[in-house]
Amino acid sequence: MSKKETETHYVVEPVSELPRKRFPVKAKVYDDIIKDVLSRPKGHYKIDIPNKKPSSVYQVLAKRIKMGSVAVGKSGKEYKVEYPLKIHFINKTVYIEKL
Repeated sequence: MSKKETETHYVVEPVSELPRKRFPVKAKVYDDIIKDVLSRPKGHYKIDIPNKKPSSVYQVLAKRIKMGSVAVGKSGKEYKVEYPLKIHFINKTVYIEKL
């Protein structure tokens, strides 16, 4: 066998402890966008977030709009409340329509 075949292409070394887990921080930008559109009059609004792909913005907003919010009644029972919003993805641009 030649020397190249016996060489390893990785390194294994001992560590004293495992590194801390890092949890991703949830971006509140999307919740702020939904609150901002809900506070405005009916109409269509273009959404643009710098350094974010429009498809990613659409996906996250669509998920949050679909989830809706939770309201608590007088009896303490929780009810799911849907947002009066509709999201559109046209020509690589995200639009939100307030109904």
